[in-house]
Amino acid sequence: MWGQLLVFFIILDFVQWFTHILLHKYQFLWRFHEVYHSVKEIGFAAHLRNHWMENILYKPLKTFGVIIFGGFEPEQAYLVHFFAIAIAHFNHSITKITWGAFRVYF
Repeated sequence: MWGQLLVFFIILDFVQWFTHILLHKYQFLWRFHEVYHSVKEIGFAAHLRNHWMENILYKPLKTFGVIIFGGFEPEQAYLVHFFAIAIAHFNHSITKITWGAFRVYF
């Protein structure tokens, strides 16, 4: 199960990264995504600032697509989503950490 969750997380993260590239590349998508980048002060909840269309279209479609094409269970999506939200909170906080030997990866 843990291996499946890790694979799900990695695939979903790649799809999200690729979608984020597209949101920046195409003007009609950027109009929705620029709300995310309009935040004035970074805080742990800055990543929650999205255009409502992103929450209705791209986020569910990306998750459902990975579930359907990857053969994952909805319960796995809940766990991966919870973990991804926790990471996003941390990444958007003003917390400074040192990664030591892992700095080449992060």
